[in-house]
Amino acid sequence: MRIGINALYSISSGVGGMGTYQKNIVKSLLRRDKGNDYVIFANKKNYDSFNIEQDNCEKVLCSVKKGLGPKKFFWEQCVLPFQAAKNKIDILFSPAYISPAFLPCKSVVTIHCMKYDHHPKDFAKIILPYLKLFIPLSARKADRVVTVSHYTKNELVENLNLNDKKVSVIYYGVDQGFNLNLDFDVKKELSRKYAIKNKYILSVAAIKSHKNVLSVIKTFSVLKKKYGLGHKLVLVGQAGEELSTINKFVRELSLESDVLFTGGIPNENLAPLYCGADLFAFLSLYESFGMPLTEAMACGTPVISSNRTAMPEIVGDAGILVDPYSIDEIAFQINRILSDQHLRNDLIEKGLKRAKSFSWDIAAQKLLSVFYEMAGS
Repeated sequence: MRIGINALYSISSGVGGMGTYQKNIVKSLLRRDKGNDYVIFANKKNYDSFNIEQDNCEKVLCSVKKGLGPKKFFWEQCVLPFQAAKNKIDILFSPAYISPAFLPCKSVVTIHCMKYDHHPKDFAKIILPYLKLFIPLSARKADRVVTVSHYTKNELVENLNLNDKKVSVIYYGVDQGFNLNLDFDVKKELSRKYAIKNKYILSVAAIKSHKNVLSVIKTFSVLKKKYGLGHKLVLVGQAGEELSTINKFVRELSLESDVLFTGGIPNENLAPLYCGADLFAFLSLYESFGMPLTEAMACGTPVISSNRTAMPEIVGDAGILVDPYSIDEIAFQINRILSDQHLRNDLIEKGLKRAKSFSWDIAAQKLLSVFYEMAGS
């Protein structure tokens, strides 16, 4: 088979959920599969990041910049099909929501979530109409849709009227850099870099409304006042529309010296922060998977998570699940985890075991099985 990879959207740094998925699924596919040929259709920004020296892989430079925009959509829908024909592609894999509606070959597309429908404010107004048009169109036109949780599969089947058998669930993996075996000096240097001098609770989430960072801060305030918590709160994530509201809220609660915003940070710096935290709090209102949950578990950090959407499916019994709006209950459970060593050890052990079930190699093997099914159909 000649398998094309539509990498027109991917971001060269591999940072964030989409960049992490793109980087790891391609790398794992190529590592496992030496029998098929791969053609990566890359944009101007990510072309050099696919530094692959492998006989069964080649790259095609496409005249599109990274991200979303009218030119990207035009190129993807109108030019990429001709490129697929020119390069004799048997299956085109589109890992970022959208695939060409008409192709001379089979099509597999990964649709990660329906956030464009549930939380449209996260997207630029000029881009949103394209997403609302092309994501459902891609789902209906593709030969197979891949998604990242059973929760999201049910959403796609119900909202886009898809055949249940057309949608395959393939979980994200956990990057191997997220583990317990980190050098103490690395942890110490990262703590110095981000000015973390005390024990801390960690939360990793973009500062957007559906990530519910406000509930994390409210809970932290209750922990300080009611339970005398001596920890700091470290918030990691790209600034979003909620940042000014959150900064104001922190000032009103007089928590400026106790809450640290790091902004977005690279994965190699993120792992030591997970390892150094006494607890990881993730109170999001909507997730199709929740990659930070598996990263925290892989680093041996006890997890408290929202009980909404896909998060219970991903955490299983390896964390404490809570209503993300029940501040007093969340504070009680966090204090319980921090003060009960037996409970902490149990959560750490279960988290490490749970994290091992999320592997990029497993994801690549399952995706390869989908390709073979498509080739044989």
